[in-house]
Amino acid sequence: MKTYAAAVLTTVVLSFAQVLFKLLAVKGAAAGPSLTNWKREALDFLWLGGGAVLVWAVAAGSWLYVLKSLPLHRAYAFAALTFVFVPFFSYLILHETLTTGTVAGSALIIVGILVAANY
Repeated sequence: MKTYAAAVLTTVVLSFAQVLFKLLAVKGAAAGPSLTNWKREALDFLWLGGGAVLVWAVAAGSWLYVLKSLPLHRAYAFAALTFVFVPFFSYLILHETLTTGTVAGSALIIVGILVAANY
């Protein structure tokens, strides 16, 4: 059970890192080509970029633990949870739209993971 919790935690952390990368990309695009804007936003770029890389590194370490502890076919099924968590985090943090289709697809992914993890 501990390994399955680590697999879920890995996907949560990795999904959050994707949102941080999106924030970094949006901030970079808003700064445009102006060096003055980039200098003014440098601290934000460092916080977002550094935070995203740090979060991603934590996810990588956790994923290595999962891979060590579970058969690959079971572990990799959990990677699909990023398709559940990324839209959820983008809705909460970025205020993006969460459609009925996304929610239904997420439910199907969760059912698929439960089947794959148990059979």
